[in-house]
Amino acid sequence: MIRILLFTILTATSLSAQEHKVSGVIVDKNSEPFSFVTVLLLKQTDSVFVSGSATDEEGRFVISNVATGNYLLKASFIGCEDLYNPVKINTDVNLGVLTLMENPEELNEVSLSVQIPTIRREVDRLIFNVENTSLSNGSTWDILKRTPSVIVQQNSITVKNQAATIYINDRRVNLSSSEVQSLLENFSGTNIKSIEVITNPSSKYDAESGLIINIVTSKNITPGYKGNVSGNLEQAIFPKYRTGTGHYFKNEWLNLSVGYSFNKRKEHKNDLGEVTFFEPDNSINSFWETDFERITRSETHNINTSLDFTINDKTTINLSSLILLEPNTTYSNTEVANIFNPQRQPDSLFTTDSGLELEKHNVAVDLSLRHKFN
Repeated sequence: MIRILLFTILTATSLSAQEHKVSGVIVDKNSEPFSFVTVLLLKQTDSVFVSGSATDEEGRFVISNVATGNYLLKASFIGCEDLYNPVKINTDVNLGVLTLMENPEELNEVSLSVQIPTIRREVDRLIFNVENTSLSNGSTWDILKRTPSVIVQQNSITVKNQAATIYINDRRVNLSSSEVQSLLENFSGTNIKSIEVITNPSSKYDAESGLIINIVTSKNITPGYKGNVSGNLEQAIFPKYRTGTGHYFKNEWLNLSVGYSFNKRKEHKNDLGEVTFFEPDNSINSFWETDFERITRSETHNINTSLDFTINDKTTINLSSLILLEPNTTYSNTEVANIFNPQRQPDSLFTTDSGLELEKHNVAVDLSLRHKFN
């Protein structure tokens, strides 16, 4: 029993000793500290995401709990060239001072006036203003990927290595991670005013929400009607497109906004892999080469409404709804596995075909009454 306990302690100590941290300081071209820079650690072999962080007000970053290995450090910030730095980790590594350079676009005989996103730091949050900027041409998901301090990988959204809860106009989005991604991919960036990264939420948010990303939509400030129509076409192996429209109306007692978007996608995924199986004596048993292909077809309807009704100077009612419809999502999978003996001679062949059809509907309604007492 003592031996087992000692072995367990030694194993745990050995495992913990293999975890290291990477740190450094990022500055701009004037050697000034560069805050809110997104820093990612990727595997050097295939650029797969491992961990990430963001620089603080003094430009410092720390990525902890990193296993021994070869990595690629990527630092990025909107308007700057991505910085890549290879890192070999077998102990704690301090990369010292790294410089992130601006990425000026060189245009010949062309003059463009473009409003760039701005960042404002408050006591409890970072506010990323994107209204009427170049980022508005994409989806809300694209904007989120470019938001400082936010790391988006697959359908995971994290801030400071912690999962973040999504809010829209201070109202929690009660959807799964994949549904949140689908929602934001279909929500046009033209509707977004700012992204708030809230690291110290006040009492008006759910206590269990933790770190919060609040997406603030544009509102019609001046009385009257405003509307827009937007579209986006992306051509890869297969084309995919999104179209949408937004409408806003305001008078002395009513503020109404309605948005609709439709997204049709056909996506292709192809993974090639090779696995070597060994015997207990470390001799090779077999080689497996796999070719996996998936074609995903989806159609998504997104409807969002918000109505602010002013009863008097002290009392307002808000009714908002969020409808996400995915009536027909299909996955068509094909995998071919070639098995070879230790001499690399063909031994077996497996072909697998599979399919999946999904239908998802989500409807969320929020009603709130706000009254200011004397």
